[in-house]
Formats: sequence, structure tokens, C-alpha cells
Amino acid sequence: MGMDKAWGTCPQCGARVELELGDPLLQCDFCKTSLYIRPESGIFSYILPPVKATGSSHDSIVHLPYWRLKGLRFRLLKDKRLKANHVDASLPALSRLTALPSLGISTQLAPLMLNTNKLDFGQNLYPATKALQLMDARIEAGLLEHPISSFILGEKLSLIMAPFELMESTKERLALRSLWTNQDSITVIKDIRAIKYIQKIQEGAEENEKSETKNQAVSFIPLICPECANDLPPLSHVSALFCNSCHRLWALSKDRYLPQKAKILGFAPSSNATYLPFYHFRLNLTGFPVSHRLGLLSYLFPYKKFPENFSQEPIQLVVPAFSIAPTLFMNLGKRLSSSDISFTETKKTYRMRLRNAWGINFSVHSAIQFLPILLLSLIKGKKKLTSALKKTTFRITGIDLFFMPFEKKGRELIETQTGLAIQAAALRYGLNL
Repeated sequence: MGMDKAWGTCPQCGARVELELGDPLLQCDFCKTSLYIRPESGIFSYILPPVKATGSSHDSIVHLPYWRLKGLRFRLLKDKRLKANHVDASLPALSRLTALPSLGISTQLAPLMLNTNKLDFGQNLYPATKALQLMDARIEAGLLEHPISSFILGEKLSLIMAPFELMESTKERLALRSLWTNQDSITVIKDIRAIKYIQKIQEGAEENEKSETKNQAVSFIPLICPECANDLPPLSHVSALFCNSCHRLWALSKDRYLPQKAKILGFAPSSNATYLPFYHFRLNLTGFPVSHRLGLLSYLFPYKKFPENFSQEPIQLVVPAFSIAPTLFMNLGKRLSSSDISFTETKKTYRMRLRNAWGINFSVHSAIQFLPILLLSLIKGKKKLTSALKKTTFRITGIDLFFMPFEKKGRELIETQTGLAIQAAALRYGLNL
């Protein structure tokens, strides 16, 4: 298997199925089944296989969790420069076991197995928000130029269960040997509470292994539209699907599909257009010098003339609802947020057929966190606005999801109203960010 590959077992026929790490899509080549995997906890978990044999029985192996993060990282520097990059990192997920060795690139090279067992770590597991903060701090510690602030957005978090061999286990001391690397790495733990907890994890794993009915913690949802019963398109790395038969948009929930409202902005000149999704935010910015859309656009582009009715509209920002390289992600948001497009001239999606609707894989929660970064990038160089932003309070008054048509021309996708251009390869690349 290649980088970021995993595997699981088809629930229909039992065949081995290749998966993408963090991707809910399961497609079995043997029985032709297409399903979406939904973890009970909302977090995908994978088992990292050992690369060396143990010196004792299988009962001496214990799997301990690591957080694995992939996402976009933005850094605001002291001179107001904004830098963006892709981040791929991991760290121990149990609060009392921060000294465990790093996984390094093992998660990228090994064939990870989908973990279907129940995750029960209680309060010992770092929350996802805490994990993000710790990873951000670790990355920043190795850099020379420290920012005013930094953010990790559009993150894909998963738990990697790393195998250790219990070399020594007493009430006061526990020695663990890493099994996923050929290097002999021994970790000695003397924290009594941590020792008891690891022993509890081991006992629970042994009981589940011996049980005839193993404790499964994932469900599988057929790709069937709840409205018209037709097949939904099997798209990778998405959180919402567009039905090509009844033209409804469905969001993936815990164990079913939920209807999601969306609109279409603009019309494609041909039937071969690719529709890309965006979040459209209407904002009330308390403490900001301008209060409406016309005021902001006129401040940014004093040499341009904008429609007078923009003075009746609140400040509006647009964020892509799909992952793509950080710099391009930022540019798309800036170009659409500063355009003179009328966001009121939209059509509800159920009135039109979208043959090529791109999947949504950037959450609205991450888009909301991105708003201050996007606004700061827009007003860069405008001292009056940037100084006021520190004391500005954001209040969202409205959120819309809309699809925008991009026409394929050569290797690029072009949006005719704004002239936005995206490399087709960049979209495919963005699925794995």
C-alpha cells in the first residue's frame, strides 16, 4: 500500500478492502458494495501493525492511542505577514503518557488497519481541541520566527493505536518496547496511575478478543438516497453528498443522512461544468470602522465603483467548503469575498440538476474559525482597519452554502464571473489534505 493507505473488512462479504486514511468511503471490489463508515465516537481509529516479533506471548502486547493530525496551518507574523502551510503530525493521546516515543513517519508508510473496537479512554484521553493546541505548540517550538498567533484549520483527526510489548509490569514500574519500528526503543513508566490505566487497557483488549460478540464501535451506511432511493455517488473524503436523481443534498450524520440546504450561485455555460461548494457568511462586526459591504469594498478598492445597494447589505465573507492547498484556499476566499457578485441572486439546488457537484470536506466549524484570518488577509496594509480588528467582535447573522459552476478549460477550472482559475490537479490533491 502507498502513503496514507489503510484497509478494513467488508461487512457484506468479509473481503479485505483498501481504504484511504480518514476517508468514510468503503468500496468492495469483490461484492461491489459501496458504504460509508461512521465511527460511534466520530473519530476514525486505526491499528498500526508491528514490524518486529515479540519475545513473549500475544497477551503481552498493548495498543496505546496517538492523535494523528492533517490540516492547514496559518501563522500571523509580527510584521502582519500571513503564512500558510500543510501540517501532518502526531502525539501521544493519553494525558499521563506524554513521554511515549514519536510515531515519526510510520503512520504514512505502514498499512494501517481500521479499528472497529470501542474506544473507552475516558478523561485520560486528550480532547481533540487540546491535542490541536499541543501540536501547534510543538511545531512552533522548532521555528525561529514566532508569530503573534497561529491556527490549525480544516483538520482531519484520527487515533492511531500503536503496538507496545510489555517487557516488565509491576505495581511500581512498567517497561514498554515499541513494536512499529526496528529501532530498540524502551520507555519506562513509573507513574502509578498511568501503570494501572495501561494494565486496564490490556485487560479490556484481552476480554474483547476472547468474546464471541466483539464490541463493535462503527456502523455502515448504504449509499442510498433517503428521498428517492436511488444510489448516491461514492465520493471520497466528503461530509455531504448531492443526489443526482432528486437533486437533494445530504449531510452524513452518525447513522443516517440528514437533508442540508444549499443554493446555486451563477449558471454554467455548459453541462460539463464542475460545481464547487462555498460557505457564505453575513457578519455584524462590533467595533469595526465599517458596518456594511459597500463600506468595506470601497475601503479596499477606492478606485472601483460598487452597486449602491451593497450599503444595505452586511459585511460578507466567503470560505471554500473543500480542502485545497493553503495559499490557493486563502486566495479563493479573498477573491470571492472582495468581488461584486450578488449573493442574493441564487437558486435552490433542488430546482437544477448538478451532474458534477464537488464534495464538501471542509467543515462549517473550521470555516467559522477561518473568518478572522480571512478578514485580516483582506485588510492587510490598511492600518486603521487592522488596528481595529484586535477589538472587533464577530457575530454571524447568516450562513449559506452555495455551489458555484467552474468550466473546464484545458487543465484548469474557470469561474466566468470572477475569472477565478483552479488547477484540476489541485482539487484532487486537496482531498488528501
